[in-house]
Parts: sequence; structure tokens; C-alpha cells
Amino acid sequence: MCNNGLRWRFGLGTILASWAIITFPLSATAAEEGDDEYGHALDWVPADASLFSTSLQLKRQIDIVADSNAWQAFREIPSVAMVWQMAEMQVMNPDGPAAMFWQLMELPENQQLAAMLGEMFSNEIAFYAAADVEKLIELGAIIQGSKIAPLIQAAFGEADDPNQARLAMIVESIVEDPSLLAVPQAVLAFSIEDEEAAATQLKRLEVLANMALKQSPLDVQVEREEIGESEFLVLTLDGTMIPWEVEAPAGTNIDQETYDSLREIVSEKELTIALGVWNGYILLSIGEDAEHLETLGEGDLLADKKELEYLEEHLEEDVVGIQYASAEVVRSQVIVAEDVDDIVPDLEELINTWDQIPDSMRESLVEDLHSFADDVKGYLPVPGAMTSCTLLTDTGYESFTYNWTPQPRLDASQALEIANHLGGSPIIAIAARGTHNPEDYELLAKWVGKGIKYFQEFGLEELDDDDRELAKKAMDIALPILERIDATTREFLIPAFEDSQSALVIDADVTSKQWHSDMPESFTPLPMAEVALVMGVSDVESLAKAMAEYHQIAQDLVEAIRKENPEAIPADYEIPAPEVNETDDGTLYTWSLGDDLDEQIVLVGAVGEHVAAFATSTNLAERVLAEEPVAEPEALSGAEEPRAVLAGIDFAALIDAIGPWIEYGIRTSVLEGEGLDNDPADDPSQAQDICSQVKTGLEILKCFRSAWSEVTEDEDGVWVTHTVSEFTDLEQ
Repeated sequence: MCNNGLRWRFGLGTILASWAIITFPLSATAAEEGDDEYGHALDWVPADASLFSTSLQLKRQIDIVADSNAWQAFREIPSVAMVWQMAEMQVMNPDGPAAMFWQLMELPENQQLAAMLGEMFSNEIAFYAAADVEKLIELGAIIQGSKIAPLIQAAFGEADDPNQARLAMIVESIVEDPSLLAVPQAVLAFSIEDEEAAATQLKRLEVLANMALKQSPLDVQVEREEIGESEFLVLTLDGTMIPWEVEAPAGTNIDQETYDSLREIVSEKELTIALGVWNGYILLSIGEDAEHLETLGEGDLLADKKELEYLEEHLEEDVVGIQYASAEVVRSQVIVAEDVDDIVPDLEELINTWDQIPDSMRESLVEDLHSFADDVKGYLPVPGAMTSCTLLTDTGYESFTYNWTPQPRLDASQALEIANHLGGSPIIAIAARGTHNPEDYELLAKWVGKGIKYFQEFGLEELDDDDRELAKKAMDIALPILERIDATTREFLIPAFEDSQSALVIDADVTSKQWHSDMPESFTPLPMAEVALVMGVSDVESLAKAMAEYHQIAQDLVEAIRKENPEAIPADYEIPAPEVNETDDGTLYTWSLGDDLDEQIVLVGAVGEHVAAFATSTNLAERVLAEEPVAEPEALSGAEEPRAVLAGIDFAALIDAIGPWIEYGIRTSVLEGEGLDNDPADDPSQAQDICSQVKTGLEILKCFRSAWSEVTEDEDGVWVTHTVSEFTDLEQ
């Protein structure tokens, strides 16, 4: 009995264990599949998508705004309330222009349409385009003039009208590379819940569209086709439907052969538009055909790409937006080394054929053109893919962007100490650490030198005798000065700034009621923008020597000009020496800007132990010299962690700085510049009403509190931008 019991238990255990072993992979697979279902477009967008974007939880975000105290306060602003009431009266007036609309909305099918449109813009709107979109983006860049070759050729073309020259270049670009006119495979998707209602509305659209097409000169109609397991309305157009003229348009630089080639290229193009309901979405597809819709959601997906894997940790949070761009898409929007190679032959031809260039100059210009192109290419990006997502948080938004484009001139290997020298709580601040590249200055000096050489050898010859003599005298003064500047920069300035950290700080901590003597005095103190450029210093002694030498060079330049032309500069003029003051954190060198300006506005050079700054007020100069951690969000890395860039804006503080000036401007206009130093409470009611409403509007704008971003580099060389935006509602 006992043995039978053991055998029974062993047998049952074996069966259960065997069942578990067999079914565990299936269960795990099911769980994994469940985990991979994001509940949005990443579940089905194909892997060949080069461009992708989806916006999620749209209605929720709108509701947050609509339910906020800020929106209620906006509605209660008297001028807004009046306009709102007038609009409502017009909309609801049974005899008004909207009467026909409300009558139509009484029909059940139109109510269904309104509900469907509401759904379409409530949950998710997604877009993706396949690889052929890259060429279309490249064509767009050519049209905008952001590509070098068409821009140069349009500028130096034979046409009198540069716009016509550019048009000709666009056409020639298409003829040379017909793929630029590719019809991109793109899909716009709207998430819906009521598919039956959407199908009903598509039937209505089919009837209306075909009625409209019958009135058009086009011999086409909308067809209903089954693609995959869904029905779509399909409209197919082609280039032969365009009413081409036989002759090339007059007044353009397009020759007949080029025009005929363009017409042939366009005539061979087909455009297929498909609209249908698929898997909880209304899809609008544009492309040469609609075959890609048959396998939508099958096979390899965009979500499986390594670039999207970087978003995995964030997609479990409250996602409201996802974007992706392939390296090829990024490449199509920027100038890269290959673009420079493409333009060099055109510029070389221009040099050899332009009659305004002396023959003796052509050979050296061509040689320097190739050298300059090689130098420029070293500064151009090697495009990589980019992906990002945006999260909805309790205090606003948080976004993460991953960029595979190398950033060789940024250094994210160590902490950004200069972030502790941004004045504590600046309105705007941008801080960065670059790589130390003395060769950058070498290149600058090289091409400045070549420019001077060309002017001496060729430019002087183009001047008349008097101007040539003046230019030679100017060169006699300038060249020794430039040589001294060059020597000082190499010996002292570059070593002083080897740290390669820099920052731009904008604040408004100083106030005055009258910033300029010609300005009417204000009752309310007015903040003034303060700007500081802050740089990390590696060698304070070298910096001091550089500044002293530059000051002496400037004074010697004054003397040289005065010696050449005594009337140009007064005999007793000298470059003013600064007022020098010591602080706990360094030394301030201050220059006054004149008696007409408030004494708080000055030029200040500030030098501390590890930083130096140029500022427009002693207040800001002292604050950036002092070491104080910047008021950045806790979600960011913090001052002790490695990062290359930190940037932020205190938007609420910006509004606080702008507000008094807006009030000052309103009072100046209403009071016609009189009595601005009186209490605004005594102003005419018109001025008080306007100022009151503007103040309410500004308080609403301050609901956007701040935005801060940092840039770091991960162990794989991917550059990560982390941004935190904070919003706060108005109090009841």
C-alpha cells in the first residue's frame, strides 16, 4: 500500500513536472509576447520604416489643460470672456451662419462622424515612412537651398534671376537623379475604438468622393479593394494626368531636353492613396502602391531594431510620444563630407571659367579649394540614427533622446564643473565641455593668412591708386598687430583655456527705475537682462599674461593709427584702464559704459581660481565666480556625474523679468509718456484694466515653470539627451 502510494505520488509528480517542462516555454513565450505588446503603433510598424512618430494619450493631455485652474483663469479674463461669449452666440444662433451645421449634426450619421473624429484625435496618431522618404527629404533640402551645389550654382548661374537659376537646378537635380522624385511609402494612422462606425463613414466617403471626381477632368474613381483582411478605398493617380505643355516654359533656364526628361520621369510615376480600417486604426496610406498594407504587422518590426531597444526601460512608463529617424533620414537633412566632394568640381569649374578671376590666380585658388574642402570635411557630422520618447510625469514631461551621430567635439567623460558657476538660479544657461583642439586655431590662422595673401597678391591690384595706397598703409599697421595677436594666442590664451569648458548665462537680477537718462522714470523697478560668458581656466597666470598683452597690443594699435593719421584719434586718448576690485572668489576688472546708462550696466572681466567670465554687470560677474550648484531638476544626473552639456530655462523667472517692461510699455502708450513714475493704482481705468488682464495672462504663462536638459554619452558611444519640463497649475 505504501509502495503503491509512493508510486502514485511519484507518477503524479513526474506527470506534473513533465507537463511543466513541456508547457513552460509556451507560457514564457506567451508572457514575452504579452510583454511585447505595447498597445500602440510599435506593435505593427515594419522594420523598414526610416521615419516614425507617434503621439499618445492626446485626449488625456487636453483634459489636463481643460480641467486646470489656469484654463479657467484664461476663460475669465474679461476680454477673452467677451470674445468667447460672442463666439458662442454666433455658433448657437439658430439664424446664424452655423445654423446649417447644427441641422446637419442632427442626422445620426453625422453625429456618428463627429464621434469618430473625436476618437481619431483622442488616443493615438502615428506616422511612418519607408526608406524611399529619404530621397524626398533630400529633394526638399535642395528646394530650400540647404544643399550646397544647387545653392552655389544658382548664385553663379548664367540666369539674371537667381530664382530661375535655382528652379533650373532643382529640375536638373531630378533629371540627374530621378530617385529624388520617389513617391514615398507612408502611413498615417489614427487609433479608434468603434471600427463599425468607421466602416460606415468610409462608405459615405466613397460615394461623396466619386461624385466629386465625376465633376473633375480626371478619368479616375475611388475603388473599394480588399487588402489583406481589410477593405480600403483606393485612388490611383499617375503623372500622365498632368496637363504638360509640349514646349519648355518660356522665361525659365530649363532647356527643352531637360524639360522632356522631367516630363518623362514624372509621367512614369504613380501615386496610390488608400484609406481603410485596420486592427483598431484608420489608416491613410500614400505610395506607389498599397501592397505593403497586406503584410502590415507581420515579419520584422521597427520595435525589434537595436535603436528602439534603448527605449524599452521607458516604454513601461506613461509614454505620450515616440520618434525614430534612421541614419539615412538624418543624412538627407545635413551637409556631410560627400556633399562637399560633390560641390568641389562645380566650384573648380567656376574658378576656371569666371572671367572676374585673374588667370594668375586660378591655379592657387583651385589648389586651396581642395585643401579647404579637406579641412571642412573634418568638421562635418557622420550621421547616425536617432530615437526618442516623451513621458508624462506628475510635474510635466520627461524625454530621452538617443543619438548615434558621433560628437567628437564634445567631452562627456567627466563632471561638468562649470555648471557650478552659472549664478545659482539663472533664467537661461547653457554649459558645455568640449575637447581641447589647438589644431582648430591652426586652421583658423591658416585660412586668415591665406586670405591676407590673396588680398596682397591680387586684391590690391583691383583697387584704384588712392585706395591701394590707403590699403597698403592699413596692412603695414595691421600685419604686425596680427602677428602679435597670433603669438599671444598660441603662447598664453590657448593653454589658459585648455579646460575647454564654457557657459552662457542670462539673468535679470538687477533692477532700476530709469536705465537710461532719456528714458521716462518708472514707478515699478524694471529688471535688466544680464549676460555672462563663462570659461573654465586651466592656467590663471597664462590668462593674465594674455589679457595684459592684448591690452598692450590694442594700445599700440591706437598709437600706430594716430601716428599714421593724427586726426583719426585724439592725441590724449588711451584705451581706458579698468577699475580693479577684489572679491572673495576672484578679481573684477570693470569698464564704465558712460554717464547716460545706469551704473549697474558695465563691462566686467572676472577671473577666479578655475573660471573667468565676461559679464554686463558686476552683480552677475560676482555670482558666476562664486561656486554654487545650479538649481536643476533632481531627475538629472547632478554636478558630480559625467556629462557634456547642461542647458536650461527658468521660464517663470523669464516672465517675471519681462512683465514689468510690458506694464511699462502699456502705461507709456496709454499715458503718452507722462506720469510713469506715479503709482499705477492712480492710472486711468483703461490702463489699469489692460495691465490687470495682461498680468493674469502672464501668470498663466508661468504655469510652464522650467525646462532643463543634459547630454551624456553611454558606454556604446550613444549620445543621450535627457530633458525635464515642469508645469504647475494656478492655485484656486
